[in-house]
Amino acid sequence: MEEMEHYFIYGDFDTYFTQIQKKLERKARNSSPNQIIKYFLRILKKDNIQSLTFVMESGTFTKEEFINELSDFGFDQSDLDEFDQYSSEELKKFNKEIKSTISDAVLNLGAQSYKISSFKFSKDKSNDFFASLKSRASYSINELYTFKTNDEAYVTFKNNTLYFIYRICFADCNNYKNFKKMIKPISDLGKTVYKNNNLNFINQLEKLNELYKSGALTKEEFEKAKKKILN
Repeated sequence: MEEMEHYFIYGDFDTYFTQIQKKLERKARNSSPNQIIKYFLRILKKDNIQSLTFVMESGTFTKEEFINELSDFGFDQSDLDEFDQYSSEELKKFNKEIKSTISDAVLNLGAQSYKISSFKFSKDKSNDFFASLKSRASYSINELYTFKTNDEAYVTFKNNTLYFIYRICFADCNNYKNFKKMIKPISDLGKTVYKNNNLNFINQLEKLNELYKSGALTKEEFEKAKKKILN
């Protein structure tokens, strides 16, 4: 969070939003808070800025360190082991129970409130767990106006690294379909390339190389067989 705050204060956004701030200050002299916020949204829409997306990647840490971090939230090794053994049907049942719990839940954080519309806890193609959610957020600017957004989030722990993506949409949210495309590079990390895990392709390549060196295979046959193994 400190790095994110530093980015907003000293990063590229600073110059852009400073310019917008000056426009809003001029508008504020003869406008209501409601008109100012609408004016702010028109500026963003004109500049084709429909949302802000934060992508955070932790430093590499071991599974033990990860479990220690989770302990602050009430999780331990037994919880992870239990989730790890969940079948597809059990995961569906787990998500169904969560859905019934959060269907009308509203999380209030002072001037901010979140109503979670959907939550999913599942496994990706690499058998790594991930969680995703959608929510409708409200930010009270003052007594007269509330700024509303559509939020999406995705989090996963892969290759000893924690990945977190959070998107805040404030314009044309129904037309935005790229969140899944944004998380795909992360969900594909560590993807199992070889469908048959019982075959040790390294040993296959070594044996193939020995046959080639012994003269049992021509170079063309060697390259063709190697390509078949790697694919």
